[in-house]
Amino acid sequence: QGANVTCPTCRDEAGTRVRALDSRRGVPVTDDQEPIRFNSKTPGFSWLSNFHPCRITDLQGAVWLSAEHLYQAAKTLDPESRERIRWERTAAGARRLGRDVPVRPDWDARKIEVMRRILRLKFAQHPNLARRLLATGTKPLIHLSPWDLYWGATTESVGDNHLGQLLMDLRDEIAERERTEP
Repeated sequence: QGANVTCPTCRDEAGTRVRALDSRRGVPVTDDQEPIRFNSKTPGFSWLSNFHPCRITDLQGAVWLSAEHLYQAAKTLDPESRERIRWERTAAGARRLGRDVPVRPDWDARKIEVMRRILRLKFAQHPNLARRLLATGTKPLIHLSPWDLYWGATTESVGDNHLGQLLMDLRDEIAERERTEP
């Protein structure tokens, strides 16, 4: 059972101030030692997921419905496949389509940096999400994804958790920028 403390900066999905509980219940906590485990279905933290619906404009000016859409499209150099993914209604559908595209030959070497750039776009274009990311403090962020141990981890934190690591790196970048910019 988690701490039951008040967090003056914590807000729920609708932006309403919330009382902090245990992160397993999906509400931010103030204990920096307890990790935040998240996926697209985690109440209070689903916005960390690539499935979170938020429009992202890429560097060419195309608009994507989620980070997942843009990531799946980045796997391929085929313009028709990219457009099919871009216009897919859901992030789950975009992931499904991304499994069947001709994958670019350098994908394995590029995918971490591609994800880093997509996350930077997501949080730069949605300052409310960047503020929420900063509000996670120094808590470890664990993408709860036992079916994908490359990007995520199990409830026991077994897995590479690359998505969580990239989000923590981005949180540090944003915090540093806020400290150094007037």
